[in-house]
Amino acid sequence: MSCRTPCTSGEGRLCDIFRDLSLYNEYFWQVAHEVREVSPGELALVKMHGAYVSLETPERKREFASLLYHLLILHRCVISVEVDEYILGDHHRLICDGLSKCPNLKKLKLMLLTEDAAHCIAAALPCMIHPQELVLSQDHLDDVFVEGICRLLANTRSLKTFAMSHTHTESEYTQAILRGLEQNSTITSLRLNTLIMYPETSPSSTIFSEYLRKNRALQTLTIFSRYPDEQAKLRQILRALMSNDALSELNLANFSLDDANIILITTLLAKNRTLKGFNLVDCSWTKSPLQPSILQTKNFGKVSSRIHPWLMALTENKTLVELTLNMSCFDSDDCQSFIKVLASSTNLRQVTITQLRSEHVVKICRAMREHSVRQHVFLGPHQIIKDPVVMLTECKEVTCIGFDSIAVSELEPLRTTLSLLPSCSHVTSFDLRVNEHFMHKEISSLLAKYITSTTVLRDLTLSIYNGARYMAFGTELALIQMLVEMVQSSRRMYELTFYPDNYESAVLLLSKLSHSIRSNYTLLYLRLSKRQDLGQNWFTIVDVKRRHLALVMRAAHFVMGMKHKYCAEAVELVHFNPRLVEKVRELALADENEALSRIRKSLKSFSELDDFMRMAGVVHYSVTCQRRNDGRKQLVDIGRDCWLCIRQYLKVGDVLDPQ
Repeated sequence: MSCRTPCTSGEGRLCDIFRDLSLYNEYFWQVAHEVREVSPGELALVKMHGAYVSLETPERKREFASLLYHLLILHRCVISVEVDEYILGDHHRLICDGLSKCPNLKKLKLMLLTEDAAHCIAAALPCMIHPQELVLSQDHLDDVFVEGICRLLANTRSLKTFAMSHTHTESEYTQAILRGLEQNSTITSLRLNTLIMYPETSPSSTIFSEYLRKNRALQTLTIFSRYPDEQAKLRQILRALMSNDALSELNLANFSLDDANIILITTLLAKNRTLKGFNLVDCSWTKSPLQPSILQTKNFGKVSSRIHPWLMALTENKTLVELTLNMSCFDSDDCQSFIKVLASSTNLRQVTITQLRSEHVVKICRAMREHSVRQHVFLGPHQIIKDPVVMLTECKEVTCIGFDSIAVSELEPLRTTLSLLPSCSHVTSFDLRVNEHFMHKEISSLLAKYITSTTVLRDLTLSIYNGARYMAFGTELALIQMLVEMVQSSRRMYELTFYPDNYESAVLLLSKLSHSIRSNYTLLYLRLSKRQDLGQNWFTIVDVKRRHLALVMRAAHFVMGMKHKYCAEAVELVHFNPRLVEKVRELALADENEALSRIRKSLKSFSELDDFMRMAGVVHYSVTCQRRNDGRKQLVDIGRDCWLCIRQYLKVGDVLDPQ
């Protein structure tokens, strides 16, 4: 391995360490970590949740610490590190020394540190060269650790992102951290939970409100509600943001929204001139004590008092580009009025409706078609099928569907669903949760036929249970073989979730997948409920997933303009992957058609002879050949049609880099 040799990364060149990532990860996996490419040519050491963690000897722990130390101090391609008490162990001083000397460390995430390790980290923080992101997930805070955090917040000239999640702590510590934030002028992205405003009797709420009111550097704010019924905390946050004219993205998660907060939110949206993104994530509505009334309005006609504030806000707002909203509290007329307003908006490009009442889905889909908003309005998580004929044939706007035998106890709707799905090209995600008694021969056959023949499904979740207890397919070898064949053959399926209850089923699936998984360039995510000690086969699949995620990321950056050879290699390998389309959409803020167009254009950008040879590093400008005495044709003489024929069998990666 090349960790003790200097970094060889450069413009358009990968460090030699990239050749050894699988070998590195065989080491780091044993301490539940993985080295992963997070941006082209740049690496992160990340926590592996669910990875096998072996009981290592002290000597082995020293090897891990030494390996990580040299990786940190010698490799500028390492930009991000996640550490916990397990990887730090008894060698936190050595690793902290490496962190303080890491030449290009941009992100540091600290998780559940022991007191000694936290103190060591606190001393190292001010010595770090130019950290840009600090994430704390720490139960225990004390004077020494908080002092180190506050010193960094107050003095840094590079920190852009600060995130903190914690349990209850003394008010003096939350106040100290907030005072540190007040002194900071560089942070543009902040993620906190409502515990930063506790306890109720402390000045923390006032300090935080003043920070939000006066801050002009912050661009993105994400607040998580720690407990139910925190409407008062949310009101303080929203009132403070009324005076903020710099924030461009606001994300509120896990809050329960009452009438007062809805009025504040819609007032903020109506008046604000800087917000481009507003997202209510996993937020719910409290039941209003007031009965909704019907309002006669000039612009919207007759609408209910529930939806009216939202219609007014979205009509007045001219800057919002992205919106995420739970619409389960609205009736179908409200939702249709909402869709109508979205159609008239010239600024909203991406609207995600996370929840709808199932009885309203048909009317919502019809409204989306009538007002031509299908390109930028998305219906969120799986809509549960109750009437499969209506849902699957009329609601083409619903791409994520689910069937749960707890919600639908009859067998016939499941039979109809599985019979119709092969003809449903719009369904890209399917979540099937059924009692084992449903899985008789006919249903199993229909399921097998669907998932082995589909060319559009991207995400599949299968859960088969008995009563309240989830169980595996057990000896149903045919079903597991079906999953394996689907993964091997599909160029669309990039996410598979399999929830067996016993160890043997997970082992069987992994054993079969591991033999052929390296030839697959589609699978990005595989989730299992039993994975703690699945051994080498699980590592093989995880390593392939890491490779695929890196290729999709490189390809997306190539599409967006990064013309490195290794990025061109990636786009040739994964141009068909649906996740690449999604990634380009995220980076370009574009719809699916534009993303597909960009991908096609990027592939064509190096199809011609000169373009290909430049991208492969063979020539600087164009291909020229010296004249031959025998008059035979040379490469430049074969003509465009012949070259394009050859090009079908030639990839950029086939041209080896000089050693």
